[in-house]
Amino acid sequence: PFEVLTDHNALKYFMSSKVLTCRQARWAEFLSEFHFTITY
Repeated sequence: PFEVLTDHNALKYFMSSKVLTCRQARWAEFLSEFHFTITY
C-alpha cells in the first residue's frame, strides 16, 4: 500500500463519489486495482 499526497481535492471526491460518468467509472475501476490512500 502507498499514500498519494495531493493538493487536488477533486481527486479525493472522485474516488468516493457514487455517481460517475463512463470515463470516470473506467478510471475508478483501473485505480481500484491498487491499494492506496489519498491525502489532501
